[in-house]
Amino acid sequence: MRPKLLSLAAALGIAGGCGGARVISRTPTGGVLVLEGSHSWARDIAHRRMVDHCRGPYTIVRDGDDAIGAVTEFRVHYVCGAVPGLPTSQYEPPTIPLEGIPNANSISID
Repeated sequence: MRPKLLSLAAALGIAGGCGGARVISRTPTGGVLVLEGSHSWARDIAHRRMVDHCRGPYTIVRDGDDAIGAVTEFRVHYVCGAVPGLPTSQYEPPTIPLEGIPNANSISID
């Protein structure tokens, strides 16, 4: 009975928006991750794993679905550092520039 309960809890966790980034392979210069569950959550975890592994910027050289036998996985292939012509750290959350945005506390609705 307990194994069924654990399987159900795991399935609900993945369906409920959780996600992760599992390491498939890693070398001193890059690696491959599998994104599981919610892509937005998994991309955030993948970004942190790649930054930690590369100790800074990384470049995704390929990402997308890979067929592994009868199963399809979303895999991310990355290298540490920059690759000419490709943007680095593509999974990094975008930053919003604050220049030119008015202070909300000083705006009146009148």
